[in-house]
Amino acid sequence: MQALNKNQNNYKFTRSLLFLFILLIVAVLLIRSALGVMNKERESAKYVRDLELEVSNLSKREGELKEGIAKLNTEEGVNEEIREKFSVTQEGEHVAIFVDGSSATSSEDRTNLPWYKRFWHAIMGDK
Repeated sequence: MQALNKNQNNYKFTRSLLFLFILLIVAVLLIRSALGVMNKERESAKYVRDLELEVSNLSKREGELKEGIAKLNTEEGVNEEIREKFSVTQEGEHVAIFVDGSSATSSEDRTNLPWYKRFWHAIMGDK
């Protein structure tokens, strides 16, 4: 009889509001923890993707640098690099400079313009 009363007390406790409230709190804490782990997994996956992209970019850069080193190991490559860096020519070569006509200054004399138009042209440019 005593065992039956003990079982009934346990049954009443499991059906009580206090037990349900405690169970609800535990469930909320478990769900919160699971969501935290899921968020960390997403962040880790994004971090891995970023690192893989960086590795890919670095391997491309390594290939470009190796090409540049191989090019600089030849005399032609050294000459080309010197020409690019220092704008020099070899003996017997001539330099031609081409000037684009559209970037030439206008022949309009702006000193005769009123002050507000000169101010406007100074702010907005030569157009």
